[in-house]
Amino acid sequence: VEAWGYSALWTPEAVGRDPFSFIGFLAGQTESLVLATGIANIYARDPMTMKSIHKTCAELAPGRFILGLGGGHAPFNAPWGSSAGKPVTEMREYVAQVRTYMEPTQAPPIMLAALGPRMPALAGEQADGVLLAQGAFSHADDWLESLRLLKASIPADVLSKAKLLVLNYPNSPTGKNAP
Repeated sequence: VEAWGYSALWTPEAVGRDPFSFIGFLAGQTESLVLATGIANIYARDPMTMKSIHKTCAELAPGRFILGLGGGHAPFNAPWGSSAGKPVTEMREYVAQVRTYMEPTQAPPIMLAALGPRMPALAGEQADGVLLAQGAFSHADDWLESLRLLKASIPADVLSKAKLLVLNYPNSPTGKNAP
């Protein structure tokens, strides 16, 4: 993948595969490729388990791992017994717990996936960036305001290095009332 000129690879959980096993494998096969989850579902594992996985991936790919977290969609969450009823509230608690368990010097970036207008604001408070998923476009005016607030909260030197990733799940059941 590096030989083809790629600088990053984002691997999803939504296709029925564990993204962290794949990242662990790729970490040993690559030297500079940034490895990221796009996304890992917070309903699939508790915060303590996520902290351990986060730390392990960061050790396998030092300076090259990004943890992309999301709340998924109701049909994807059904196997875990979650309805994702309050994803922003649950994400806030989850990220706070994951960060509590992490040593600041070993904390790789965390990105939050957003389907609606409230998650980008949470990303500005607790994460290092936001991944806008397809459903976000049905809330364009609202999430643009959230992004303005997010941008205002990021120091200029960090913002100058920022990139925006828009996830596209063409057959995904994104709802009109996504957070």
